[in-house]
Amino acid sequence: EELEAALESQTLPSDEILTQIPLGDVEKIQFRSLNSYNRTLNPEKLFNFSGLPFKIHIDDVKSKFVTIYVYIDLEGLTVRQRKYLPLLIDLWTTSPMKKNGTVTDIGGVIKRYNKALLKLEMSQGYSYITIGAQAELLKLKEGISFLSDRINYPYFTMKELNTTVGNRLNVRTPGASS
Repeated sequence: EELEAALESQTLPSDEILTQIPLGDVEKIQFRSLNSYNRTLNPEKLFNFSGLPFKIHIDDVKSKFVTIYVYIDLEGLTVRQRKYLPLLIDLWTTSPMKKNGTVTDIGGVIKRYNKALLKLEMSQGYSYITIGAQAELLKLKEGISFLSDRINYPYFTMKELNTTVGNRLNVRTPGASS
């Protein structure tokens, strides 16, 4: 009863009031300017892409934040090898790192990630793996260093492999029933 009384006491605004609210004008939107850079589009040779073993594309939207995408080509993999990529991506994102003989446990990896990046994503397409990272412009160097280490120095152990495989096997998928 109380709810019904509350609903009945509510009144909607009149059409006159609604027509006085101005609508947005698409012509008045001020879009940011955008400069793009890659191996073939690099005016004034601002970036040196020649030493990178992967494709990279940079969009400068004149912001305090940077989004980086790295594409890893899967062209040389067989169909059988591609079937293991979801497992590899899971392992890559949950395993420790080993660089110069020093192992950094997953807790240390997460701490470094939180200091360097705002976001890190990995996804698999048919012909490439995409790694997307977002960082503050002031932390770009640390972000790229972390991303490079995360890509180049994963430390896969049987423990992480068994845990990851177990987690994948325990995921319940919806089934059809008749």
